[in-house]
Amino acid sequence: VCEKHPLTIQQAVEIGIFGSYKVAWRRFNRLVRKKRGRVLKCLGSVGFRESGRNSLVYCNGWHPAIDTLLHEVHVTQVLLPFIKSGVRIVRGPEVDRFLRPDATLYLKRGTVHVEMDMGTMGRKDISAKISAYEKSEDFVLFASLDDGRKAWLRDLSERIKETVFFVSLSNC
Repeated sequence: VCEKHPLTIQQAVEIGIFGSYKVAWRRFNRLVRKKRGRVLKCLGSVGFRESGRNSLVYCNGWHPAIDTLLHEVHVTQVLLPFIKSGVRIVRGPEVDRFLRPDATLYLKRGTVHVEMDMGTMGRKDISAKISAYEKSEDFVLFASLDDGRKAWLRDLSERIKETVFFVSLSNC
């Protein structure tokens, strides 16, 4: 999982890789300290949960830019149910170069591109993304941090309403 998805220890527990946070924390620390073989890289920390404490982020495969780390952890949070069920997921440099989604899910009934909206992109940038998806027959899942932003995205996505879905992380 850590080869494709930047994730926190808590997310590893939620996926079901470890039975408890304590066991996961010990294993992650052991893998980070290893010099050879199967090692794990700590990419940095993000303020991800409401607890106020920063969570360390780990990943072995591709390394997202440090300023996009929180965004990537949120994408992983959206993908947790799909990771659990073993769906083929593509992220990072392997995604479609034209659409440039945050992640792509390959399901039995079609392809779903995942876009995580952190509230930093303006109308012009979102409209450009939506225009790119107009040319695609694949489905799109827009995830946002709150319901207000989700409603705004829904209004902007009227042109692709047959192939777009929305989710708010405030409901997850």
